[in-house]
Amino acid sequence: MTAVTTCRRAAATLAAAALVGCASGGGGGGGGGSSPPSPPPPPPPPAQNFDTAEYRFNTSLGEINAIAAYNQGLTGDGVTVAVIDHGLDQSHIDLNANIAPGGVDLIATRPGGASLFNPDSSHGTSVAGIIAAEKNNFGPHGVAFEAHILGIRIEDPTTCGGPLGCDEQDSDRAAAIDYAVAHGATVINISLGNAPGDTTIDPVLVQAMRNAVANDVLIVLAAGNNSAGDPNAFALQALDAQVLGGALIVGAVDSNGAMFGFSDRAGVARDVYLVAPSRVRVLQINDAISSGFGNGTSFAAPHVAGAAALLRELFPNLTAIEVADILLESARDLGAAGVDNVFGWGLLDIAAAIQPIGPVSAGVRAGGGVRMVEIAGGVLAAGAFGDAFSGLGDADRVTFFDRYDRGFRLRLSDRVTTAAPAPMSIERFIRQDVGEIGYSATLAGGGRFYFGHRDPGVTIPEAARAPFEEELAGERETPRARFDTRLGDGVEMSAAVGFSSDALIHSGPAERRARALFVADDLLGGTYGFVADRDVASAAVSRRLPGGGRVSLAASGGDYDIAVPFDDVRAVDASYASFTASYATRLKGADVGLEAALLVERDSVLGAASTGAFRLGDGARTALFSLEAGRALSPDMEIFGRASLGVTALDEAAGSLVRADDALTSSAFNLSLVRYGVFRDGDAVGLGVSQPLRVEAGTLGFEFATLADPADGDFGFQTLRVPASPDGRELDLELSYRTSVIGRLTLEGNLIHRRDPGHLAAADDEFAAILRLRTGGVRN
Repeated sequence: MTAVTTCRRAAATLAAAALVGCASGGGGGGGGGSSPPSPPPPPPPPAQNFDTAEYRFNTSLGEINAIAAYNQGLTGDGVTVAVIDHGLDQSHIDLNANIAPGGVDLIATRPGGASLFNPDSSHGTSVAGIIAAEKNNFGPHGVAFEAHILGIRIEDPTTCGGPLGCDEQDSDRAAAIDYAVAHGATVINISLGNAPGDTTIDPVLVQAMRNAVANDVLIVLAAGNNSAGDPNAFALQALDAQVLGGALIVGAVDSNGAMFGFSDRAGVARDVYLVAPSRVRVLQINDAISSGFGNGTSFAAPHVAGAAALLRELFPNLTAIEVADILLESARDLGAAGVDNVFGWGLLDIAAAIQPIGPVSAGVRAGGGVRMVEIAGGVLAAGAFGDAFSGLGDADRVTFFDRYDRGFRLRLSDRVTTAAPAPMSIERFIRQDVGEIGYSATLAGGGRFYFGHRDPGVTIPEAARAPFEEELAGERETPRARFDTRLGDGVEMSAAVGFSSDALIHSGPAERRARALFVADDLLGGTYGFVADRDVASAAVSRRLPGGGRVSLAASGGDYDIAVPFDDVRAVDASYASFTASYATRLKGADVGLEAALLVERDSVLGAASTGAFRLGDGARTALFSLEAGRALSPDMEIFGRASLGVTALDEAAGSLVRADDALTSSAFNLSLVRYGVFRDGDAVGLGVSQPLRVEAGTLGFEFATLADPADGDFGFQTLRVPASPDGRELDLELSYRTSVIGRLTLEGNLIHRRDPGHLAAADDEFAAILRLRTGGVRN
């Protein structure tokens, strides 16, 4: 990094540091002064069509992506740009409404009297038109078509008549710069240079440039048309230590981004140099417009001056040094990668200049002040949240700040992604009871031990296994183990790896559900909708009570990865632990169960993952209460039902915008009915409906700092409250049939209809049909 670039970086760093301290911040270096953070711009006006014939009159506006600024309502209004040149036609039909008062001819001894209008040259009129020609359906319009042009004429009549036309005295250039500063210009365009070989610069001119930068005025200079490796001598004064950072040098490129042969290159000024189009049709004096195309760095520079006017309109708190830095940082790279000796930083790009640059930060409450946190990461809404965050489109009120302390109204929805619903997993279904090799042994004292690993290649024929090769690829390496024993006095204990705690508890209602023929749960996921059994370690102990009931205690835990698709995509290494107490008994002919569970998550909330400044929390604690019941309605019919209610509290994460306004409540249920002997002895028909865990109520608050007083950088706070419940509600409907074929060979068929998969109202419904042969009878 060069010394010049380091100097400019330091200015931005100082500004960011000041913002963290909630005091005035801003530019450093070059006497540019300081500025408080820029407030976010107001919402753009109603949409208009800016892609008009007037906009397309010159292709240069499209080449620098100017329309992006117009779509945000920018016009240059309120910004005065001084054009120091050879006079201009202030009464031109495409300029007169944008001429600022105070335009002047500084040469009092001009023959015929001083006059801003120059009947012999259209150069200044052309330059002014590129900056601020009016949007009036006549000819072209300028880059900043409502900016105000302060014309200052300075060519020396005693130098006219030669092959290069008129020249200017350095003392007059200096006086013009001083005049522009004194009359309110915040941008100065000077499309004038030195004659070839003239390298002498009067110190009074350099001092005037220093004073302009010290007074927060940006100077834009044409590089020169001498085909040289470095800009002309006048432009090179931008490298003066006290001007550095507050002046830009502009070269000329064609419509393909190729450097024009006449344009002086970046050379030693590469760090303050960028390029812009120069092949344009321009305004001429007496209401005329050129029928051909003009070329020259004189016409490239005003594109940059107009862009600076748009930036100063959008962010009036930016210093001139910051405006210059932003125009360079946002330039489109051309030529050799990075800043080079030909194109410098590259091609002016207004669309990029009005977007955030560098790390983007938001203010969060920290004690009695504000802490700036980098906006990285986001929220992957999943599981029980469904499409809860899909209505965030109106959240453009959220204020973020970029590296230059510019406030932006960005949509929070850009940092929230709703995960696609988990598909019905054929792989998960297949590995329930096919392709597993297991070893079991009965131990002395009545205990039983099981160890197995899944090897689908053993029992699934190659032709049947091929469609699922990718899903089944890792199953050889997935061991499962389980130990069950009786401790006496009706007490049973189990411990397992690869089995959920539900699988270890044999309550009456759960056993009835196990006979219900349904496979939707196996296709759709684990106990809580986001936990896979194979990553689980579980333990349970239960005791039969004298009255016939059973009480059980269980615990399980595991790790799982969630890929969060923001910034550098990475997987969140989440984990969970659950603790369950349940009671099951038989009551008036029905099997009834009550269950209370505590689910503790780390780095996820009901399966939703989040990172960076958008962390929903470091984790969450969910209390789940369930009631289940099953009974035989007749000798040939059984019914089973389970309903769960959850209450979730978030563990707030430091440095996050998210605040939990209240606890989240959630629900889940399933209901199934099985009839035996419907078409033949030994068959069974089942009908079931279920809803996975879904957030039903609660809100999340996204709290962020806003500028209460842009003048001094004081902050206030704003909270955007977002309902955490989704619009969609997944319902899984299943019809199943099972019948014995030969001996213990059983034919099974299942039809599944999944409405609003993943609780996403906009998701297409899913259907699945499964037919399989397996061993085992209809009843367990």
